[in-house]
Amino acid sequence: MKYLTLFVVVSILLLPPIARAHSVLGASDPAQNAILTDAPETITLRFQKGLRLTAIRLDGSKLKLPKQRGFGREIVVDLPQMTPGAYEVEWRGLSEDGHSVKGTIGFVVN
Repeated sequence: MKYLTLFVVVSILLLPPIARAHSVLGASDPAQNAILTDAPETITLRFQKGLRLTAIRLDGSKLKLPKQRGFGREIVVDLPQMTPGAYEVEWRGLSEDGHSVKGTIGFVVN
């Protein structure tokens, strides 16, 4: 019985640690493929795990990053004044586990 217990303990210690999942965008406002009657003043990104936003663009133009302390699960970014049309927001960030993540959100302003 001692050997079985020792074997189990050693086996557990030798297993690689379970990797934490990367931050995944859970929701955004405006949402992906939203059709809006009024232009939004901000975009809110909600992540399942903490993330530090490192870059964000609206149709290829850089947007100012918000002040961030550590890793946040909800990040709000100011948007410039927009006219009717289709828009794409591209974002990049660093997840708490150290991996780079990115995504895009498209929406339309009527």
